[in-house]
Amino acid sequence: MGRCQGVESDIMSIMSDPLFTAAQLACLPSDRDRFELVRGEMRRMNPGNFTHGAIASRADRSVRACLPVGAGEVCAADTGFLLATNPDTVLAPDVAFVRAERCRIADPESFFPGPPDLAVEVKSPRDTRAALARKARLWLYFGCPLVLTIDPTRRTLTVWKDDAPPCQFAVTDEFRDDSVIAGLRIQVADLFPS
Repeated sequence: MGRCQGVESDIMSIMSDPLFTAAQLACLPSDRDRFELVRGEMRRMNPGNFTHGAIASRADRSVRACLPVGAGEVCAADTGFLLATNPDTVLAPDVAFVRAERCRIADPESFFPGPPDLAVEVKSPRDTRAALARKARLWLYFGCPLVLTIDPTRRTLTVWKDDAPPCQFAVTDEFRDDSVIAGLRIQVADLFPS
């Protein structure tokens, strides 16, 4: 009997529980809405629009362009990171990077155990700036050392680190950082479609 057998056929029974687990989240059918899990609470992730997807793709490409061979793995959206248990928290950034030495702890049958080394979040049209900031602080709280948030409307990139206040970069700026990926350089203008 598979670990998800019975769960897929009765999604409503899962959704009625007061607290959810990472195992329940992993068993949701893939043709349903996407969710993240914060302290046992399911949070629906609405699909982004075309601009959101294009910016996330450009952020992915910008990170990959700076990545030395063998430095680690860049993960696309939908990659879940198990950040806490009892109650469980599973978040999925728009783009993530995990250093090579940490990649070997990944289990192909479950969410990655722990935070990525870099999380990128793109503001969707339904998000508020305050919600985007809360998400960045949540990543930091759970140990992600570098978080980048991108605001398509303001055309800005904001850098979040645990040991410093957020730093915003305008579309004319270049972001540089060596703390997670040696030689990470992102031209902010490259993140936005013309």
